[in-house]
Amino acid sequence: MKNERIIEAFAQNFILYGWDLTFESNRNMFLSSVTACVSNTASITISTKPVDKLPSILIIGKSRLSGRSSCEVLSVVDGNSDLNSFLSRLMDAVEMYKLQLKDEIREEDERAERDQVKAEQDLAYRETLEADMAKEAAKRQKEAAIAAERKRIESKQAEEEAKRESIRLVAQQSLPQEPSDSDTNVSTIRIQKPSGEFLERRFYKHNTLQDILNFVAANNYLIEENKLILISSWPRSDLTAIDPNKTLEELKLYPQAKAVLEER
Repeated sequence: MKNERIIEAFAQNFILYGWDLTFESNRNMFLSSVTACVSNTASITISTKPVDKLPSILIIGKSRLSGRSSCEVLSVVDGNSDLNSFLSRLMDAVEMYKLQLKDEIREEDERAERDQVKAEQDLAYRETLEADMAKEAAKRQKEAAIAAERKRIESKQAEEEAKRESIRLVAQQSLPQEPSDSDTNVSTIRIQKPSGEFLERRFYKHNTLQDILNFVAANNYLIEENKLILISSWPRSDLTAIDPNKTLEELKLYPQAKAVLEER
């Protein structure tokens, strides 16, 4: 133990614990500690050591002989061992520890690399998932906006249609009774629709321009959307711009007149 190489080996690579095994109580306490901290096999190795073979050095270190990393008794050096054998066993234990440490470092590096790859994969998955969720949210938002706009347009169209129908019904109810074929003082009004088809109705000469406008509206052509142009005169006159209370006779729309509807 006074050899400098042995002292240097212990100082650089080992931690020494001294224990007196000659007393039964000390021996039992040590065996219990070894069983708890190292293994039952190590405890058995020590317990079978005769007292007359002491002193001995028990070299304990990590081993993978059992398939997993655990503390095991690597070597037992008796006190009567020669210097070279003692030093050789110490260095064998050191070399075994270095190989074990190298394997553990390699495994730890591989584990860290796997963890890094997994972390990168998890991050890429989360980013993809978040992008998909954001895309889906934007899609739902766009669809909701389109649906809201469609609903607004449909509501507006329904409102406008209801307004048109209300105006049409009022205009229809306001129409004077149409003269019969045998009645006198009757004017025949013929109106060409934007489609090219004609509306035709008889009115009394004392009926007003408003009655004609109501007839047009009753056929679902609102005056605010269409102009009624009298084409029998030149320049052509817009009947919707004339006083609607004037009679057909006053407007020279008697005994007949032809007009055309034009969209504003």
